[in-house]
Amino acid sequence: YTPHLSTAVWMGNPDEQVEMRGVNRPEIGVGSVTGGSLPARIWGAFNLEYHEDLPVVGFDAPGPTRSGRRLRTDSEEKKYIELINSPCGDRGSELDTDE
Repeated sequence: YTPHLSTAVWMGNPDEQVEMRGVNRPEIGVGSVTGGSLPARIWGAFNLEYHEDLPVVGFDAPGPTRSGRRLRTDSEEKKYIELINSPCGDRGSELDTDE
């Protein structure tokens, strides 16, 4: 996805499950269809054309994070997650097993 568009490619038959093996068509150059073969080529070709005349822009910075819920575990050992250089500031996070 880009700041301009989010794109997905689905290939299949909505009426039945069809295995996409043995395609072996020289004009498309794939033997079996996987997410990294023909669907990726379709996705890439579409997005190149769609974005051709659009300006290159970055993503907006995300908003501030919100407080989460405390997690309970059955573990008797107290476990901490130390965050160093966190984008959320210098607050550490704790996995509290006592409550």
